[in-house]
Amino acid sequence: PVDEHASAFLATLLGDLIREAGCPADIHVDGVINVQDLLVILSEWGESGSGDVDDNGITDVLDLLKVIESWGVCWPVQAPYAE
Repeated sequence: PVDEHASAFLATLLGDLIREAGCPADIHVDGVINVQDLLVILSEWGESGSGDVDDNGITDVLDLLKVIESWGVCWPVQAPYAE
């Protein structure tokens, strides 16, 4: 991408594609569900937003449990990220 706005747009698109491909708990899109994703959940607790993994309108314990349940690499979409 040529500038910061184009980079942000591309990152958003890639993040959406990864989550739609079967990794909704990969909130901090890097192909791995880990502490970074937990931090997003905690920072958005009680609000709607990317931390709302189950799309019920609020980031809560159900989203936290989904992240913990999905912990680890996000197969098969982690390939571009994980080494």
